[in-house]
Amino acid sequence: MNDVESLDDYLARFFETVNNLKSLGEDVTEKRFVQKLLMSLSRRYKSIVSIIEETRDLDTIRVEEILASVKVYDKREDLHDERDKLAGTEKAFSSLRVGNNQASGANKSSQGKQNQKWQGQNKKGSNWSQGGNFNNNSGSNWSNGSRGNWNNSFNSQNKQGNSSQGAVKPQCQVCQKYHFGVCRHKGKPRCGKCNRFGYTTKDCDNGNQVANCAKEEEVTTRTMFYACHASSIASSKSVWFVDSACSNHMTSQESLLINLDRSVTCKVKMGTSDLVQATGKGTLVVETRKGRRYINEVLLVPGLDENLLSIGQMMEHGYYILFGGNYALICDDNSLDIVVAKVAMAGNRCFPLSMESICSMGMKAAVQGDPWVWHRRLGHLNFASMKKMLQTQMVLGLPDFSEKEGVCEGCVCGKSHREPFENEKPWRAKNPLELIHTDVCGPMQNESIGGNRYFITFIDGYSRMCWVYFLRNKSSVISVFKKFKAFVKLQSGFNLKTLRSDRGGEYTSHEFLEYCSDLCMERQLTIAYSPQQNGIAERRNITICEMARSMMTEKKIPVKF
Repeated sequence: MNDVESLDDYLARFFETVNNLKSLGEDVTEKRFVQKLLMSLSRRYKSIVSIIEETRDLDTIRVEEILASVKVYDKREDLHDERDKLAGTEKAFSSLRVGNNQASGANKSSQGKQNQKWQGQNKKGSNWSQGGNFNNNSGSNWSNGSRGNWNNSFNSQNKQGNSSQGAVKPQCQVCQKYHFGVCRHKGKPRCGKCNRFGYTTKDCDNGNQVANCAKEEEVTTRTMFYACHASSIASSKSVWFVDSACSNHMTSQESLLINLDRSVTCKVKMGTSDLVQATGKGTLVVETRKGRRYINEVLLVPGLDENLLSIGQMMEHGYYILFGGNYALICDDNSLDIVVAKVAMAGNRCFPLSMESICSMGMKAAVQGDPWVWHRRLGHLNFASMKKMLQTQMVLGLPDFSEKEGVCEGCVCGKSHREPFENEKPWRAKNPLELIHTDVCGPMQNESIGGNRYFITFIDGYSRMCWVYFLRNKSSVISVFKKFKAFVKLQSGFNLKTLRSDRGGEYTSHEFLEYCSDLCMERQLTIAYSPQQNGIAERRNITICEMARSMMTEKKIPVKF
């Protein structure tokens, strides 16, 4: 259950999932139903779930009891939320009233004190004037001066009271500060780390700041600068090194050799005194400017990093090698006129010879029939039938298409169809009124004498008892259902627990859903465009219509009836 999802929406989604499982043959027990419902509720219902798990036996409690408890708890929480909102609003308004009352109270108290002070001093002045110490003029002057001072102090305090009255500001619900008007941060996101507006927690850099400081340390040991340069030549199967210390031509690449003789095996001693087993001997074909050359008796040594040409073996086959001037000349005869190859010395004092070897191969030209072409020629025939036609030789020239890749888009779009439902044993109610199948049939072509064009059926899943009601329009379904529920409950003594119907507007209206929710009744709604899931009610509609047509045809009753 999502935190922002209402209880009614979640229960509708929950029961829809359970109904789909039951329609597919899944056995959803009452115990499993109860456990899954309690586990899937949100944190808001943690208290009522804990009370149910601690005080009730989950093996015997029914779903209707849990739904009743959870719905009562949900309504109570909604009522508390509304009271909290009203209390917050009243608190905001009361802060304004308290500020005004305090300001006016300050004015009244200051005014009262000034009145008492003026009255006392006036009485004292009058006593002095009666005693004869002051004349009337002096008494009048004193009293006027007192009045002038009192008026000035009263005006200043009154101004202070008015300014204090205007300084009382309500607390903002967005930024938690005191100010007038709409908050400038309204509608902006707020960071959970630094409580600032304008960005969220993941974009906040306040918690990821690291202080960088420089620290000075004394180095007591001396460090020597060391530079190393390593050079290497990438090995290539076309590079051969002219080696005077090598007793035989050697290579580790079997693809370069032709006429490979696997019977020739010998051991080759490497420079590290290790013995390596040679697995064969063949011939290397090289294309040069002077034509094609053949280098015979080349050993195949697995694990060898480089290709080696033995100077001694080339001299045995009539070649002459001359070293000098950073070059090595390989000549065909002793006159040194015919130069087969000129090898320059590399930086590592080696003589790499680049030779392109030739691999002889035989090519065969053949025409292969495309199975997809024949698939289209035969009107997108399936490949199983095409193989049968090939085996029985029903079509001449049909190629062998034992392997195929890809999917024909034309077949996917043109041959798609809905597979039938599996013929499994459907779930059936074990008690009367445990499951009711219902459906509305109509509108009919001819109205009845009473002006009805529809009829609705209610079928008991346990006894297959059927009740039929006639309707003028589909909006009367809710009233007919209330009448039917009251009737069957009074007559049988059982409560209607589950109602299975399609997703017609008469069954999914707000009034109908609210009525079923108040009764804690389980709703089973079929998947859209799948009348097979409500097959009992659909077949009963066909049976009733066929019965009516058969009776009217036999008795020759006019169509208006």
